[in-house]
Amino acid sequence: MDIGEGLVRFSTRNMGPANTDVPPVEEVYSSVTRMNIASANDAPLDVEMALRLLPNVNIASVSTSPYRIERTHAQTIDGNDDLVLTVAKRSSVSGIVVRQAGREVEFDPGEACLWLSDRKLEAIAPRASNILNITVPRQLIEPLVTDIDAFARERVPNSMELTLLASYAEGLMADTPLTPEMAVLAGSHVRDLIVAALGAKPAVKRQGEVGGVRAARLDAIKRDVLGNLSDPALSIDTMAIRHGISPHYIRALFNGDGMAFTDYVREQRLRAAFRQLTDGRSVHLSISAVAYGCGFSDLSWFNQAFKRRFGRTPSDVRQQGYGMAP
Repeated sequence: MDIGEGLVRFSTRNMGPANTDVPPVEEVYSSVTRMNIASANDAPLDVEMALRLLPNVNIASVSTSPYRIERTHAQTIDGNDDLVLTVAKRSSVSGIVVRQAGREVEFDPGEACLWLSDRKLEAIAPRASNILNITVPRQLIEPLVTDIDAFARERVPNSMELTLLASYAEGLMADTPLTPEMAVLAGSHVRDLIVAALGAKPAVKRQGEVGGVRAARLDAIKRDVLGNLSDPALSIDTMAIRHGISPHYIRALFNGDGMAFTDYVREQRLRAAFRQLTDGRSVHLSISAVAYGCGFSDLSWFNQAFKRRFGRTPSDVRQQGYGMAP
């Protein structure tokens, strides 16, 4: 599979006992990650993993039962000195302990741990965990960060930058192919966000804000909008409060993306209404119910905006049949 083309998926649920030709989960995990994994209790391992390969960035989204991971000395002499940032997703239920180079770090959901591939490692998750492992070449990150060694000794605390990184990386785990150009851009954004989360040197802070951090903020706001289209009070001011930034900054983010915030919200609401009107499961809903359910508060204005956008009235679209695309 080419870099950026799609996701590599692995699941123990596809490895039934009857499949004797399939190697054990421990063997498959070791071959993919160059680490050994074992159950941390008496139950069999239950692992779901998706891997996204980008230029100079690998992202693995992993959900597991309680586990113990080890990277042995024999595995560390493979010449790999990558940095790995393990982020405990907020959906995890307990902390994870990492031991490396004489230090022990425990980090909780929403926090992260930075570890080094050229040193032995042991990690223990006493309960089911959901994590992101983000791997980058050390030489691309170390010159940009104020003190990489400090973060290799301590947990990476919860911060807006780390939240943006996790959100952006999680968004890349959708089962959607990326063009080579988009894969390069996404990899660059992830590296920018890692630098921001670890503490960029003053000389590179401005560059980081222009690149990946801005892209991640825009992505997070867009996803927030899509999750709240039905709220008629959705506005640039409410988004600014929720994301801890100014309305002016949000306007600048959307203008830089080629569409004003209000135009983006209207477009997404109209597209949501179109999908409902052409979905047989929504046939019981009146057009007014669809409009109000998509966040429009004025039915007359909705009808005008809908016809202007799609060239047909909502009634025409519904009458012309289901399964149409906007």
